[in-house]
Amino acid sequence: MYRRILVGVAKTESAKRAVEVALDLAGRSDAELPLVMVFDRGGGGGRDPRQDAEGHLASIQKRTTVHTQIHVLPGDPADVLLMVA
Repeated sequence: MYRRILVGVAKTESAKRAVEVALDLAGRSDAELPLVMVFDRGGGGGRDPRQDAEGHLASIQKRTTVHTQIHVLPGDPADVLLMVA
């Protein structure tokens, strides 16, 4: 049915639901699932936003058998998703 399903990841409830739907659909379709998370270069709070994003995506990867790729990039979410697509 599908070969590749791109999903943007965030820590919001709606984004979490979108990831779950994408994981299910990719699993049933044997599709690749690129996981994309965008971070703000400014960061703040003393934490590295890239590392936080990579850790969040790694936790998703660990709980699935779906073939995923992690993309953690700075910038505007719409621009980054289009670039990865």
